[in-house]
Amino acid sequence: MRFLLITAAAVLAAGCAQPVWVKPGASQNDFASDRYTCMQDSQQRVGGAVVNQFGGSATNTVVTNGNLFGSCMNAKGWYLTRPNAQQQSPSAGATPSAPSNPLAEVDREASRQAEATCVDPALQVLWAKSPCKIESITLAHLADTSYANDAQREALVLARQKYNERVVTASRAYRSLGGARGAAFAQLLEENSARLEKAALAAYSGKMTWGEYNQARKDASKQFRDEQAKLVAAR
Repeated sequence: MRFLLITAAAVLAAGCAQPVWVKPGASQNDFASDRYTCMQDSQQRVGGAVVNQFGGSATNTVVTNGNLFGSCMNAKGWYLTRPNAQQQSPSAGATPSAPSNPLAEVDREASRQAEATCVDPALQVLWAKSPCKIESITLAHLADTSYANDAQREALVLARQKYNERVVTASRAYRSLGGARGAAFAQLLEENSARLEKAALAAYSGKMTWGEYNQARKDASKQFRDEQAKLVAAR
């Protein structure tokens, strides 16, 4: 999930010089103070629930509403401008600073949760068969002809629930805060999750070996990257 969300930021920013906040006569301290106040005033809770073949779970987190944050900054006299435009502006002497990216908070929290999942003692029996990180899957993992036992199935259920929670939270946030490109990326996340869910169900029910499951994960990851590249190219 860390890779997915970091590259999501690239999707949203593709082809665009990032704007900066400018206020004539303001100092860096003024910006820091106003930004802190607006961040506090624009927090919103984003939550959701997942129900699938393995059970159900719910999650919620707090993110920054970009529209509220922008309105608050505007009310305090700040406005966004592109770097090139700033150079031509009469107020170019104002102190700029990089704008807050509310989706970066979603990325950081998802990354933290993903890393915690990878070191969760309850899931090590699963990661031994199908590594937490796709890039850690080896030829030995792909050649594994064994099937999931009871302990591994239990861990698989838990891992899928945790992953689905992150996808639900991220998708809601990208749809809420990322505009049309965010909504398109959220759809890619959900479609990728559905592919992984199908493979997990096959492994859980004994219809797929661990090697086949690992290959399915790698294939899903490649398909996601390809679709993401198309989204970036379509900017």
